Amino acid sequence: MTQTAAVTTAWPLHRTCPMSQPPALAAFRDGPPRQVLLRGDQPAWLITRYADVRQALADPRLSVNDQHPNWPNRLLFPVPPRAVSFWRMDPPEHGAYRKMVAAEFTAHRTQALRPLLQSITDELLDEMAAMPKPVDFHSVFALPLPCIAIARIFGVPDEDMSEFKENTSALLNQKEPEKAVQAFLATTAYLDGLARAKEREPKDDLLSRLVVNFVRPGQLSHDDLVAMVRLMLVAGHETTANQIALSIFTLLDRPGVLAELRADPRLLTPVVDELLRYWSIAQDNVVRTATEDLSVGTPASRPATPSSSLSRAPITTRPSSPTRRTSTSTGTTAAIWPLGTDPTSAPADRWPGPSWRSPSPACSAASPTCVWPSDATRSRSTPTRSCTAWSACR
Repeated sequence: MTQTAAVTTAWPLHRTCPMSQPPALAAFRDGPPRQVLLRGDQPAWLITRYADVRQALADPRLSVNDQHPNWPNRLLFPVPPRAVSFWRMDPPEHGAYRKMVAAEFTAHRTQALRPLLQSITDELLDEMAAMPKPVDFHSVFALPLPCIAIARIFGVPDEDMSEFKENTSALLNQKEPEKAVQAFLATTAYLDGLARAKEREPKDDLLSRLVVNFVRPGQLSHDDLVAMVRLMLVAGHETTANQIALSIFTLLDRPGVLAELRADPRLLTPVVDELLRYWSIAQDNVVRTATEDLSVGTPASRPATPSSSLSRAPITTRPSSPTRRTSTSTGTTAAIWPLGTDPTSAPADRWPGPSWRSPSPACSAASPTCVWPSDATRSRSTPTRSCTAWSACR
């Protein structure tokens, strides 16, 4: 494979509306793998066709090992080996470590957590109701709910809760790299001390069970235990917080749907399912590196990198059937991830209805590429978003 042309498309693509996929992405659908440039001008392959994505996902030559020399580190600081636990391990090691925590997240175990989650939710709602109006729902409810829940599941003492919440919030701050690095170190140090306390005196919590079942028998080292807990902390915090916030925003933006839901609580389950399907919270977090030469899609129509390995570049594909879409990316590394939201994928015959993605004439005139919904039922209390055409939608 040889490089045939300079790569000029930067990834991620520019969004004209924060609530919709980039307009340029439409031209990429159903096309062959193509190269894009990642941050730092690293070339990567962008895979968009559904069949190509399926092929890439199933190919064992595509590795998740973040210590590979071609691995594109997208974090704000260098990642030490095994720092993100089994998320960046290939089989069979991945399966062995993942199995250690799988029992903690079975249907039976998660149902047993319901009283705890309900208690945390009620407490946060009571606090929010007593605050001066308006309140920032994201900061006073959506963010602290998963953080407190994770802390209780891990067995974080109540006296450490304030420090725990502060560090985990800073850890996810992508706008201030220095603070994120310091929070990473502080969180790691705290989890290290917490794990040692559980090793000395186990209790009835997830961290203690990992100690008793796997650390003491020698199946899991102390450092790997800390990395595993840190992974679950980060993976379960921001994603859940953003899903909650976007879901509530979606319902507030559609008073008709919200009224229908209040009138018939039986709709709650399909509504939640649809919200989870519709909002792709993680834009690009499933990454792969090719360990050897391989072909994806139609080689003749795909430009190649000078490297012998695929390069990770994001890709988004929509299956021909109306199922959840899949996104992936590749390049000197290969990556596969969901990207944004698909404005065409909401069923027209079910909630939230045919007008779910119908932009108003004013919004279309102000930003023709914006497909964020705006209709006669829009409430003027809708919170302002970072969209240049938002005022025209209201």
